[in-house]
Amino acid sequence: MNSSRLSQFCDRALEAGWLLAVLITPVFFNVYSSRVFEPDKLTTLRALAVVMAVLWLTRLVDEATTGVSAARPVRGKLPRRVNALNRE
Repeated sequence: MNSSRLSQFCDRALEAGWLLAVLITPVFFNVYSSRVFEPDKLTTLRALAVVMAVLWLTRLVDEATTGVSAARPVRGKLPRRVNALNRE
């Protein structure tokens, strides 16, 4: 992969961010609350979403300034038959 170290870090942190959101939000609860979706869960999810949005924007700016995309090339990685169908 030809992306910069900053883009690689942002990719890994974004992956960890959505995994944390999926795992922590349902588990985080307040025993003294009678609501189904407490404000504490909402705050936790929003904080993770804001951090992930900042990481995504950082990655986007880094890719724009370096001219290197983190996207992997599709052509060349596919089997021969699929490449034949994928001609432009």
